Amino acid sequence: MIELLASTGIHVGELVNLNIDDVLFSERECVVLGKGDSERIVYFDAKTKIHLQKYLESRKDNNPALFVSLRKPHNRLGIPGVEKKNAKTWDGSKNQKNTSA
Repeated sequence: MIELLASTGIHVGELVNLNIDDVLFSERECVVLGKGDSERIVYFDAKTKIHLQKYLESRKDNNPALFVSLRKPHNRLGIPGVEKKNAKTWDGSKNQKNTSA
């Protein structure tokens, strides 16, 4: 999830609206629905592709959402779920000091 956000630069609100069908692995791209229902294509790197494919292979649900909750009934992950799941990662990066001066 973090990989996709970092690789594409999409917003969390756009991430939670992605469906599996929005991702085209052969082209390493996905169709993102932005403000005003405008669609745009964003591209992700090879590392993100591998992580996404492994994640999808591990899922045992039929939800069309790209990212779902870990517990049944595996509902679409919302913005609060993404923020909660990644809070430690984001806090760690915010608290790191820039030592390259």
